[in-house]
Amino acid sequence: MYDWTVLDLGRLNGISAGMLDLVNQLFVVTTIGIPALYEAKRAIDALVRAGVEGDRLRLIVNEIEETQALSGRQLNQVFGVQLKTRFSARIHV
Repeated sequence: MYDWTVLDLGRLNGISAGMLDLVNQLFVVTTIGIPALYEAKRAIDALVRAGVEGDRLRLIVNEIEETQALSGRQLNQVFGVQLKTRFSARIHV
């Protein structure tokens, strides 16, 4: 009935892991802060171990913190998944 259904699975647990076979694309959303990047890496590793791989798994970086920006290439190397998009913390007027 709908082209898209969006689910916020929160942390990976038994219930959300059971839904992974039903998901076409999975996006991990993080900020650029070190603790958030660490947790995102842990989540991506758990998802890969659960069988989510290839084009089904993507990364979105919401850069709400004022820190040194990492390049998309650096993020791809660290996480091993394609960076889908980045949201800038800067407002352009």
